[in-house]
Amino acid sequence: MTRVDRIYLDHNATTPLDPRVLDAMLEVMRDGFGNASSLHAFGQRARATIETARGHVAALVGAAASEIVFTGSGTEADNMALRGLLSTATAGRRRLVHSAIEHHAAGDTAEPLAGAGVPVVSGPATAAGTDDLATLPERVDHETALVAVMLANN
Repeated sequence: MTRVDRIYLDHNATTPLDPRVLDAMLEVMRDGFGNASSLHAFGQRARATIETARGHVAALVGAAASEIVFTGSGTEADNMALRGLLSTATAGRRRLVHSAIEHHAAGDTAEPLAGAGVPVVSGPATAAGTDDLATLPERVDHETALVAVMLANN
């Protein structure tokens, strides 16, 4: 039987951990555990670790630490972004435009938003399986609050 070398090409879904990240995570898991919402010493140490990480991420992306929100998954992040923004959008600017091939986390969130009265417009995909960006200007207007189009699909 011939040996086949495998190459991992699903880095949109998950990637191997950088060894430095793994070392930092193991340190926290061994010694830094605690409920970061608690007032006891374990919790306050955990809170400090989270705030330090938030500051590092903010510096990497040129944001204020208060603008960084950690979520447990991409699905949670999509839901927070779509529901959060559209819940505060003004009546004349609540339209959501998304791709027909958008990740299900965004597409599945768009459905109940549409049921709640948010104008939702889905755009077509090309024969190559990409979002038809040529039609994007037709979908976006002055009532559009958010355009959800992913950069890559796993």
